[in-house]
Amino acid sequence: MPGKELDTFSKDIDETIDMIIQPMIMVIFMMMLIPMLPVVQSAQQYFRSQQYEGRSASRTLSADGVLRHIVLSDPWVGAFIVNDGPDAVYIMINSDEADPYIIQAGESRTISRVGAENRIYAIYYRCYGGGTATVRIDGVY
Repeated sequence: MPGKELDTFSKDIDETIDMIIQPMIMVIFMMMLIPMLPVVQSAQQYFRSQQYEGRSASRTLSADGVLRHIVLSDPWVGAFIVNDGPDAVYIMINSDEADPYIIQAGESRTISRVGAENRIYAIYYRCYGGGTATVRIDGVY
């Protein structure tokens, strides 16, 4: 019965090919996915940074000639800053080496991090020339 032996032989070859091809397909699939990993991670980080909880927080700061900072427990996506004076205040976001926002007495400023990679997680502030200022900050996160 040569037909039966041929069927058994054919079945053995099919199983052997399956054992070889399936791992090869998995390897090829992984080789295609690995280069995409940084793109996926970057997208995840972006979407995580854009999550908005709809909550707000307020802070009142007293600025003088000493550089001070606050660290926010929940990073903000935006801040509305009002300088009640009497002098100008310098506000830096996330780093004391960042370009300062100079807010004169009686002025306000809105800082938005929507679409930015990092939210507002620290606020540095000070007055120059011996000045002082009271600063109100309303943040949203």
